[in-house]
Amino acid sequence: MVPASPNLRFSWTLTSRQKHNVTAPVPNADTMAPSKAMVRLLAMPPTLRYLLLRRTIVAPIAQRHITTGRTRTASRREPPREPKRPPTRVTAPIRLVKQPPLELATPPPSWLSFLPTPSNNPEQTAIPAPPPEDPSLLRTSEAIFLKHPPQFIHSAPRFLHLPINTFTAEVCVLGRSNVGKSTLINALAGKPTHEAGKVHGQTARREGMALTSTRAGCTTTMNQYGFGLVQPKTLQLALQARAEANQNLGVLSRAERREHAKRPKEKLPWHRLLLVDMPGYGFNSLDEWGVEINKYLRGRKMLRGAVVLIDAVAGVKDDDRAIFQMLKDAKVKTMVVLTKGDKLEYSHGDMDAALVETWEELRKVEGNSTVWREGKGWESEIWVTGAGDPRKRGGLGLAGARFGICRLAGLVSDSREPVVKSVKVEPSKKVVAAPEIVPFEELLWASAIPEIKEVKGKGRKGRKARGPVNANF
Repeated sequence: MVPASPNLRFSWTLTSRQKHNVTAPVPNADTMAPSKAMVRLLAMPPTLRYLLLRRTIVAPIAQRHITTGRTRTASRREPPREPKRPPTRVTAPIRLVKQPPLELATPPPSWLSFLPTPSNNPEQTAIPAPPPEDPSLLRTSEAIFLKHPPQFIHSAPRFLHLPINTFTAEVCVLGRSNVGKSTLINALAGKPTHEAGKVHGQTARREGMALTSTRAGCTTTMNQYGFGLVQPKTLQLALQARAEANQNLGVLSRAERREHAKRPKEKLPWHRLLLVDMPGYGFNSLDEWGVEINKYLRGRKMLRGAVVLIDAVAGVKDDDRAIFQMLKDAKVKTMVVLTKGDKLEYSHGDMDAALVETWEELRKVEGNSTVWREGKGWESEIWVTGAGDPRKRGGLGLAGARFGICRLAGLVSDSREPVVKSVKVEPSKKVVAAPEIVPFEELLWASAIPEIKEVKGKGRKGRKARGPVNANF
């Protein structure tokens, strides 16, 4: 066994915990001979050999590597160079030319309606109708729809579930599935046209907007929306009617009072106009909806008229003819609105042909009716709208549609003179030849009196006919 060197002061009697805390002088490997260093390394305890190797071999190598790297990095650095500047050139002065302002897209007309030529005119065309000269009429219709935010009132799957209404004018909106009924209601309420057809969620419903969807048949109930504030006179009449009803309760018996308490009560009116968004008929619709719509048209007391939406691109379909017939039978005043008119503007379609086709279908349904006829039962003025125009430049014909709905509900008057006057068709004059005058002497009479003939009669068995008969007759 090799004795420990006196330079290494180690105690061989240390415990395992104390061995790690021992601080001993570490010999220098450069001044120590290789053989002696190896002998001393082997003579040390195994737990201390790692410390000796790390101090004498690993640490100098690492220090030498770091020092070399820093020196090389510092030696490669070059002094910053100044950026090269291009040589100065003498150029002519720049002349600023004033550019003309960019031409913005022309906004679509906010009023777009057409009147037909008289039915007795063989050349049927559409004549643009001018807006009313009195601007207060337009301001009134705009204030009803835009001054106050709309309010969603009720949603009823059946006519029986609709709230009672005896004071507020009501207008229903009818049309085929996915024709744009809810989109038009949102646009009338002031929703931007590029957002009117993208309203979803209960938040939009609480804001008074109609929910829309690209899927046909999204509206499955009768949805009622309120526009404008009620007139003070109407509210006063409602309060008087409620007070009279409360006074009459004292005459009723106890059983009648219990029955009266179970009946639904009418709330006080808070709006000036009510729009009812009806379920769409046609594709993805149910027969039950048609039954409830028919009940509504015949039994709603405050219904002032119906707005029928027709797709301007697709035209009048069989379902539209059926709804025209239903409105005629119910004697409901009808107003027609052509939707998606912006698509015809994109494709440069024939707007005149779509309008003439609609008038012809309405006149066919009218027939010989004395109530539901042109100008009285259905309005001859057709409105064209583009509520879902994606070009973000305002709605097509929305101001005119607002005015037309308010006029249908009786909230505004129309003082416009008819643009198209009736055509007087003179009766055809047929040339009739003058009769030839024959003297009495030249008349040819029968040479003999004919035999007596019996003519059968209802009152008696028979009677005798006598007398001369002219041969010329």
